[in-house]
Amino acid sequence: MKKVIIIVTLTLSLLSCSKNDDNNVSNPVEQQLTPNYTNIAGRWYYTSIVRPNGTTDPYVSSCSGKRDYADIFTYRKITKHRFFSDCDEGTTDCIDFYLNGITIKSCFEDFDNGRIIYLTPTTMKIEYDNVIYFGSIVGDGAKALILTK
Repeated sequence: MKKVIIIVTLTLSLLSCSKNDDNNVSNPVEQQLTPNYTNIAGRWYYTSIVRPNGTTDPYVSSCSGKRDYADIFTYRKITKHRFFSDCDEGTTDCIDFYLNGITIKSCFEDFDNGRIIYLTPTTMKIEYDNVIYFGSIVGDGAKALILTK
């Protein structure tokens, strides 16, 4: 009888454990966020591009000593900072952009109609329907942009 009780207790305790317990992310940095004005705010460095064939290449700034980036503000403004080959900085403002679900609307080409398909506190991936060219992107263009903080 004791063996039956032990077997039943062990079986119930094993069945009550969730399979997802091992997959819970204890580090909030890796947790996926819902795109909203607060979650996308911050300084985002252009890090990688995804080519139309699916390969990922590093995003290379025109100035070897500086990285292109965008400042995104909660009050719906994006300021893009691009460094040219002579390392002079050019800025472009996108004022009053808005989010339509996960899609950024009314902005310059780096962001306009881009869908935020991945967002954590440190990484954002924006995907485009069409191949785009901006900054120093050459060749086949890009179907996605990966930014990091």
